[in-house]
Amino acid sequence: MLDCVGLGFHCVDLLLRIDVLPSFREHRHSRVHNFDMQGGGPVSTGLAAMGRLGARVGYVGNVGDDHWGTVILNEYTKYGVDISRVFIEKGGTSPCVVVLVEVSTGERVFMVLPSNLPPHKLTKDEKGDIQDSKLVFLAGWGDDVAEAAKLAKRASIPVLVDGLATGGLKGLVDVAICGEEHAYSVTRTNDPVKAVEKLSKGGYSTVGITLGSKGSIFKTEGKIVRQEAFKVKVVDTTGAGDVFHGAFGYGLIQGWDVQKTAEFASAVSALKCTKLGGRAGIPTLEETLTFIREHQNP
Repeated sequence: MLDCVGLGFHCVDLLLRIDVLPSFREHRHSRVHNFDMQGGGPVSTGLAAMGRLGARVGYVGNVGDDHWGTVILNEYTKYGVDISRVFIEKGGTSPCVVVLVEVSTGERVFMVLPSNLPPHKLTKDEKGDIQDSKLVFLAGWGDDVAEAAKLAKRASIPVLVDGLATGGLKGLVDVAICGEEHAYSVTRTNDPVKAVEKLSKGGYSTVGITLGSKGSIFKTEGKIVRQEAFKVKVVDTTGAGDVFHGAFGYGLIQGWDVQKTAEFASAVSALKCTKLGGRAGIPTLEETLTFIREHQNP
C-alpha cells in the first residue's frame, strides 16, 4: 500500500545556468555556468520530494520508449518513486523542457519540446491503488486526473492539487496550493490575505498560496496561517513550488497541522533552492529536521 499516488505532467528538465537570458536582438551569446539533466513536472517532482523524505509513493501515467522516457523512469527510481504503474508507450516521445536560468537574478525561461503521448487510461489495479492510498496528489486537467479525484472522494482519501480545482476537479479537492501569480490573477487582488480568503470559498478544507521569497499563506478551519521563507543562498528556484507541495503532502500523510506542515515544507523548499534544478537539492528528512533546529523559524 502506498502513502501517496500521483498523476499529472512529468518531463525531463535540461537546465542551463547562464550569464544573461539571450534574445534575438541583443545578448545573442551567453556563457553557460552549469548544465544538468533532471526529472521535472509538478506532481512528479513533488513525489520525488516525498520519496526522498521517506514516504512510499508511486506515479500513475505513461512515458515513451525513447531516451527521455528512460531518464524520467530512472529519476523516479533515484528518488524512491514506485514506477510499477507507469505504462511505456511504443514509439512514444516523452516530454522534455529546456530551462534557462539567469545567474544574477534566478529568472527562468522554459522551452517545451512536444510530446506525442496519448491520454492515460486508469487500469483496474491503478484504481485500487488510488483508493488504498493515504493521499492522492494531482495536477492538470486530464480525464485520468479527474477520475482519480472521483475515486479518492468515494473512498474518503484526501486530494492535494498543485494549483486550483478547475473543470472536472471542482468539488473534489481537499487541499489546493497555487503560486501567487495564479492566485492574484484568479482573485483580481495583489493582497495575499484577501486572495487566500477568496480562494477559501472554493470548497477546500485548506487552501494556500506560495509567495516565493515572502513565504506562504494558508486558510484552514477559518483561520489564516502565515509562514515566512527560510533564508538561504539561492542558486536556482526551479521546482521550488513543486518541492514545497510535495513536502506539504508529506506533512499531510503524517497528520501534522497546517502550521507545522507549512514550516516543514518551507524548509524543504529552501534547501532545494541551494542547488541547480528541481530535484538535486531535495533534502532527506533528517537533513530537513536538522535545518529547522538550526534555523529559527522566520
